[in-house]
Amino acid sequence: PTLYYYFSSKEEILAWLLRSLLSDLSIDVAYIVGRDEPARDRLGAIIAAYPQMFADHRDLCAVLLTDLGRITRIPALADATWAAFHGPVRKLLDDGEHDGSLCGTDNDLTASAIYGAVTMVGLHHILTGKPVDPPAMSERLDHLILHGLTPAPERTIR
Repeated sequence: PTLYYYFSSKEEILAWLLRSLLSDLSIDVAYIVGRDEPARDRLGAIIAAYPQMFADHRDLCAVLLTDLGRITRIPALADATWAAFHGPVRKLLDDGEHDGSLCGTDNDLTASAIYGAVTMVGLHHILTGKPVDPPAMSERLDHLILHGLTPAPERTIR
């Protein structure tokens, strides 16, 4: 009952929790975006930051992600998600086109696809009870996102 003194509904509690989580993530992401290195490397660092968030806040992420139906009805969260992930990733995709470290794509669609990939992998680990191993998750996601499912070229043995 004490919570409802400060919040009028479960949606408000969830919104506050998610905004807080996204605010912390956006600080980390802003630092990564501002680094002086190729956009491809910065994108890899953002891909690594997201699984780390799942590991650091597993219970909170479980609550938030398993209640996505409620969360999607909270319009302010779209802005927080854009600020914490989509906007910075979109910027890095643009930067990557200019510095030659990434190829040009539909950057809005690509940013959404990357967000979906990292979110669903984190959710999968939470729902199945698998441990969240940020380095392993980010390495696999980085490879999948940046190289797809194309097999590596065969090496010629001389």
